[in-house]
Amino acid sequence: MKKPLKEKKPAAPDASQPPEQDPALGDKTPEFVEWLRDHDPEEFARRYKGRRTHLGWHN
Repeated sequence: MKKPLKEKKPAAPDASQPPEQDPALGDKTPEFVEWLRDHDPEEFARRYKGRRTHLGWHN
C-alpha cells in the first residue's frame, strides 16, 4: 500500500510587497490599508488623513 503524497503548502506572500488592491476599493482595500499602517506609518498618515477606512476616521 502506497503512502499518500503530502500536499505542499502555498508559499507565504512576501510581506515586503503590498497586497493587491481591489479594483472597486482602490487604496481602501482592507488588506492594503493594514499593510501600509504596519509597513509605512508616515505614508499611512499622509494618505488617509481626513479619510475613513474600515479602521475608522484618520486625523
